[in-house]
Amino acid sequence: MTRADKAQLRQVRTAILGNRPDTSLSSTLYPVYVAIIVTGSYGVPAAQSLFRSLDHQWLADHVWSPGGAVGAAILTAMLLALVRLVGRVRGPVVPPLPYLDLVVASPMPRRVTLARSWRLSLGGSTLGGLLIGTSVGAGLAIAKVAPPIVLLSTSVGGSLLGVLVAELWLQGQLQGSELGLRSGASLLGRRRNALALLDIIGLRRQAASNVTMGGAALSGDLRTARLDAVRPPTHARRVRLKSSGPLTVFARRDFLGLRRAPGAALYGLGFAAAGSAGLMLSLQSPRTPTMAPLLSLILCYLGFGAWCEGLRLHADNSGTSRLLGLPYRDTALAHLAVPVVAWVLTTIVAGATLSLVGMVGPTAVVWSFGTGVLLAGAHLMAAFRGLPPVGVFGPKAGVPAMIFWYGKPILATLVVGTATAAWAARAASPWIPFLWMLIATAGVVAWGLKLVDKRDRRD
Repeated sequence: MTRADKAQLRQVRTAILGNRPDTSLSSTLYPVYVAIIVTGSYGVPAAQSLFRSLDHQWLADHVWSPGGAVGAAILTAMLLALVRLVGRVRGPVVPPLPYLDLVVASPMPRRVTLARSWRLSLGGSTLGGLLIGTSVGAGLAIAKVAPPIVLLSTSVGGSLLGVLVAELWLQGQLQGSELGLRSGASLLGRRRNALALLDIIGLRRQAASNVTMGGAALSGDLRTARLDAVRPPTHARRVRLKSSGPLTVFARRDFLGLRRAPGAALYGLGFAAAGSAGLMLSLQSPRTPTMAPLLSLILCYLGFGAWCEGLRLHADNSGTSRLLGLPYRDTALAHLAVPVVAWVLTTIVAGATLSLVGMVGPTAVVWSFGTGVLLAGAHLMAAFRGLPPVGVFGPKAGVPAMIFWYGKPILATLVVGTATAAWAARAASPWIPFLWMLIATAGVVAWGLKLVDKRDRRD
C-alpha cells in the first residue's frame, strides 16, 4: 500500500466517521486485552491442572512417541482442512455491507480497501495461536511435565499455526470467489493478489450471510442458520432417486444427498474415523486420561452429525403433508439408517485396522457400536429440539441459557459416553459399564423420540 493509497483511505474513513471520534483502535485492542486476561486467569491454570492429572508414564508411552506425533499431525491436517472449508462459507475478509457498497465497490484498489479487514483477521488468528501455545507451554512447565524452555517452542508453534490457519482461511474464501477460480494464475500469484481476486458479489453474499446467521443465532432459529450456510449442491445433479419401499426410499434419499454433498460426507468420515479410533484406544489402559474419550466423543458427534442432514430436514419440514402417509416417528427413524450404517462401517474399518497392529480387541469394537446408538439418540434430540423456550429470551437468562439449550444433545453424549468409557478403562470387566451405557443410551433415545412425538402432536 503506497502513501497515496493510505492518504486516500484515511480521507474515506474521515468522511464515513463525520464528527464522531475514531474508536477503531480501542475496539481492536479491547478484545486483545480480554483474551490475555482470560488466558492468564483461566487458560494457564486449566492447562496446569490437566497436565498434573495425567499419568506421566501414559504421556511417555502414548503422547511423546512417534504414534502420538502421527496422531497430532492427522488432527492438525483435519483442522486445517476444516478451516479451508469454512472459508468458502465465511472468510476472514468480510467488511460490513455499507462499507462494501460505498468503499470496496468504488474505483479504489481492492487490496487497499480490504487490507484492514485482512490484518485484523490475521492478527486475531496469530494472537489466538500464541495464547493457546502459551497456555499449553506454561501448563507443561508448571506441572513439571516438561522443562520451562518448552514455553518458547509451544508459543512459536502456536503462532505459526495461527498464521497457517489464517492463510488457509483466506485461500478457502478465495476458492469460493469467482475471480479466484480463473485459470492461468500460479499459486504464488493468487496469494500475492488474494485481496484483489475477491469479487464484490461473493463479499456481499458473505456479509449478508453474517447478518442472517447472527440474527438466527440470537433467536435460536437453527434452520435458518444452517440453510444459509449450506452451499447449493453441484455434484450428482443428474442422478435421480430410484423407487423402492416406503422406508427404504428415505435411506436412498439420504444417500443421494450425501453424494451431492461429498464435502460433508468426507468431513463426517474423517471425524467419525478419528473419533471411533480414539474412543477404542481410550479403553485399553486405566492410565488413559478422561480427556481422551471426551475429545473422541466430540469428534464422533461431529462426524455422525455430518451424515444426518436428511434427519434435520425432516424435522425442519414438520407440519407438512406426510410423504407416503407414513407415521412421523417411523420416518424419523428411517432417516437414521444411513448415519448408523456409515458409523458401523467406519467402526469396522477402524477397529480392524487397529486390531491388525494389536492395539485394540473385539470389546472395544463392540463398545464403539453401542456408542453409535448413543449418537443416534443425541442427534434425534438435536434435530427435533424445535425453537428455544420463551424463558431463554428473558433478562435473567440470556446467552448462557441459549448455549445450554443448544448444547443439551452433545452434553448428553459427553456425560454418558465419557463417564462409562472412563469406568470401563479402569474396571476389571468392561461389560458392566457397557450395560450401564446401554441403559443410559436407552434414556437418551427415549428423550429424542419424545421430542419427535412432541413435534408431531404440535403440528
